[in-house]
Amino acid sequence: MAGSIFNTLWFTAQQQYVPASEYSRVSSWDFLGTLAIYPIGTALAGPLSAGLGVSSTLYGAAALCAALTLVMFLVPAMRNFPEGAGPPVGAEAQ
Repeated sequence: MAGSIFNTLWFTAQQQYVPASEYSRVSSWDFLGTLAIYPIGTALAGPLSAGLGVSSTLYGAAALCAALTLVMFLVPAMRNFPEGAGPPVGAEAQ
């Protein structure tokens, strides 16, 4: 759920605020950053599940995702996200 909400907001913001000439560069840096973080979570999951148990680790991860999603909505800039300033990406090509 948290990932779906985040992705919807993130891709909407990218399409509204990133110029078409920069969109591919922004998307590639975003994806690189995302892929760079995955090994950290994978490296932590093994020791945590060995120490706390698999069920506790999964419930903890779910609680962390839910808490971070709720915290995101406490930020006024996220709740009151303004509409895009210009046409969507690719509109100038039409």
